[in-house]
Amino acid sequence: MTSKIKSTLLIIRPPYLTPKQHPLATEYYKYTSLLHQSLASKFKLDFYYQPQSLNSKKFVQGEYLRQIKDWGYSHYSNQDVSVDSGVDIHENLPTSNNKVDNIERLGDRSLGLLLPNHSLPSTTLNAGESLDQAALRAGYQQFGRDIDLWVVSKLPIAVNKDESGVDNYIILSYILNGTPSTPTSYLSKEEIPKNNFVDLIPIQ
Repeated sequence: MTSKIKSTLLIIRPPYLTPKQHPLATEYYKYTSLLHQSLASKFKLDFYYQPQSLNSKKFVQGEYLRQIKDWGYSHYSNQDVSVDSGVDIHENLPTSNNKVDNIERLGDRSLGLLLPNHSLPSTTLNAGESLDQAALRAGYQQFGRDIDLWVVSKLPIAVNKDESGVDNYIILSYILNGTPSTPTSYLSKEEIPKNNFVDLIPIQ
């Protein structure tokens, strides 16, 4: 027998980053870091790299470019590692991909995980099934088992009625790890349509 109520899982991606610092604090920590690097003793290159090896030249060139950029001078000489050698001397930078299917977007914000049509995983309750169990089942059915979901509380954070007038209880959860197996949109509070539980998503 199927229940006449529904349970929906609101999945939140917690912020990845610490809150943004005041611009003065950001500049202060950047200055102290550069000062420390400038006053530190020169890196013991020959202890870690074979002299004149490709890895050694790559490190020297990377440090040379970084110090020229940050200080205007460098402890190292320009090795001029050719791009034809297949060596990338530039550091890996965090992705700036802001597409809605990228879980790393807006790292300092809480994001809601929604299906492509901006809906949340929802289901009716089976016999003997609790609200949180049904909601979690719906989440895994929609997004696959290659993710770890943690239900914050067994108590719903809200209740509304769907199009047919059935009571729909909202259970809050976090995604802790993994990648959904189906297309997903990671949206901030401002990006979610007004009719999709926008007021239930924590804002950072």
